[in-house]
Amino acid sequence: MSISGSDGESKIRGKVNELQSKQNSLSTQLTNYENKIDSLMNERERCLSNLALIYLPELDAKSVETTLKQVQAQVKDVFRQKQALRESLEGQMQSALNDKGLLESRLAVVTDQLNQKAEERDAIVEKVNAELAGRDEYPQLNATAEVKGKELAENKTTLEQFKADAKKKLEAYKSNELFMYLVNRQFGKPAPLYNHGRLVRNWDRAVARLVNFEENKKNYDFLMMMPELMDAELERRQSAYKEVASKVEAMVKEVQESYGLPKVMKEGASLGDEREKILQRIKQKEEAYQRCTQDRKELDTTKGEYYEKAVKRIKDFLKGDSIADLKRMAKETPDSRDDALVNRMEQIDTEVRNFKDNAKETIAARDAVSNKLDGLNSILNNYRSKDYEGSRSYFESGFDMDSLIAGYLLGRITNTSVWSQIEANQRFKPKPRPSYSYDSDSSSFGGFSSGFGGSSSHHSSSSSSSFGGFGGGSHSSGGGFGGGSFSSGSGF
Repeated sequence: MSISGSDGESKIRGKVNELQSKQNSLSTQLTNYENKIDSLMNERERCLSNLALIYLPELDAKSVETTLKQVQAQVKDVFRQKQALRESLEGQMQSALNDKGLLESRLAVVTDQLNQKAEERDAIVEKVNAELAGRDEYPQLNATAEVKGKELAENKTTLEQFKADAKKKLEAYKSNELFMYLVNRQFGKPAPLYNHGRLVRNWDRAVARLVNFEENKKNYDFLMMMPELMDAELERRQSAYKEVASKVEAMVKEVQESYGLPKVMKEGASLGDEREKILQRIKQKEEAYQRCTQDRKELDTTKGEYYEKAVKRIKDFLKGDSIADLKRMAKETPDSRDDALVNRMEQIDTEVRNFKDNAKETIAARDAVSNKLDGLNSILNNYRSKDYEGSRSYFESGFDMDSLIAGYLLGRITNTSVWSQIEANQRFKPKPRPSYSYDSDSSSFGGFSSGFGGSSSHHSSSSSSSFGGFGGGSHSSGGGFGGGSFSSGSGF
């Protein structure tokens, strides 16, 4: 059973939302790990201070405590600056997501309105076709105009081909100096156009025989005159065509206006423009989100010189003789207080290592999800730019969107492959075709005929994908909704 284009869009968007939630959850989990590490390091600092107070002289104990707090503070400062920067980036990311969510909501409303407007337009086209077909003079008049339009298009093609051919042949004649010498002297023309003495005439006759002037001059004159004559004939035929086409156009406009078609077309164009603008704004929000994501990734994978120095200092301190002495003395005495402190410190060290490992795994998982999210958003953007969620869009029976997306999320196929398969299986239902399919000036027919995918020798049949012709925008191959020309759509 086939699935509709809107269902396909919902499936992709649903997975995008799932990945977004998963990424947010991993970010929260990372923050929790870091807060636990921070809390454990504070506890470890207190344990060391307490050990120092038990076994070292007061001045030495205070020195240990003070130095420990200083080096711990340096590391915490770097850590908290890093956390603050990440929080700022994630705040910007959330803001971009919130804005995107509002735009997505508006997009859904506009898309639904555009679907309804396309259905309204198609119903009116059917009524217009039926009324025109029922008029006594229209069918024959329309057929005549279509034949003349086809002939006119063929005439234009023939004229352009003839002009190109004539230009090449004339260049050959003009490059022949002897031939052009006779042409410029008006050879063969009666006096006074050609009036020279016997010696010159005899010389010119010899040159004429040499270049076969008489026959070539006929061809030369033909090539010089015919394009202008053909232009005149083409203009006459175009006038005749316009005379018939303008009568059809007037009749068509009358019926269209009686059913309110121009108003519907204008409203559809406005909706198409709005949809295109919304899509652009969504793209901008996604780009801002991706920039913050990349900055966050770099933040979590780099530590900086200051951080490295601070960590080295505290490691050196914790491995110093004072701390080693504290631990040794604790093990050598029967006092349970110091044993408990040392045991707790060892537990803390183990817990911190575990949380740090978990944090690294979480960062890797978060970034992997982020990469998948970027790929899926790219698919969704392509999907919308092609208007695949339009009411006329569907996928052939047997196409499994869920399995395709699942394969991408599992890493079995790339997002490029996913999009290729979506394009290969997507189809558009045909739109109702109007009975008028040409124009009175070979460029527009009141803005209506091409908008419904009419076809003649100079109006190709529509096969692109914009929302039922409501748009076109900047997507010449069939995406987009803006432009207001309804020039090529079949998505709605």
